[in-house]
Amino acid sequence: GYTFNWTTSNGSGLVQGQQNQSGLTAGTYNVTVTDANSCTASLSATITQPAAALSATAVPTAVSCFGDNNGQIVLTPTGGTAPYTYLWSNGATTQNITGLSAGTYSVTITDAKSCTYTLSSITVTQPAAALSPAGTQTNILCNGGNNGAIDLTVTGGTSGYTYAWSNGATAEDLTGLTAGTYSVVVTDANGCIA
Repeated sequence: GYTFNWTTSNGSGLVQGQQNQSGLTAGTYNVTVTDANSCTASLSATITQPAAALSATAVPTAVSCFGDNNGQIVLTPTGGTAPYTYLWSNGATTQNITGLSAGTYSVTITDAKSCTYTLSSITVTQPAAALSPAGTQTNILCNGGNNGAIDLTVTGGTSGYTYAWSNGATAEDLTGLTAGTYSVVVTDANGCIA
């Protein structure tokens, strides 16, 4: 013939008179049990929770050259209860992912208590267009002359281009050329080559 008198400081939804309680939030709970002879005993119990909610931040690294697949995302989970498991939108199950093409990715993190957190719309970018050099030549006016020129225009990639011409020149445009065939290797700021 026991009765149960529950109290708590957090205002949780206790059901008075009930022996067991469920659906409680973190906090300290006290119960006084009274038997049929009016004898009493008290108990205090503290329900804890992780120090912080499960969360995460993601830092994407862009694809260096248009159309490549060397992007990556570094993920940092916080809160919840370690260890964590990961499920990425591309099927990967590691914390960080590499070898990515440009695109948008998402990840669901699950902690040791089966709490989940989803981080969506993580965008890996790439240069807007492929590195592309184009040249316009000015032919020599007279046989044996050296007034030829090449006007080079570079588009795409990531600006900060360097130039390596077949004649050893490193400028963007060439002048004072003799007749012949010239080639150039253009390297952008990310090391992409055309």
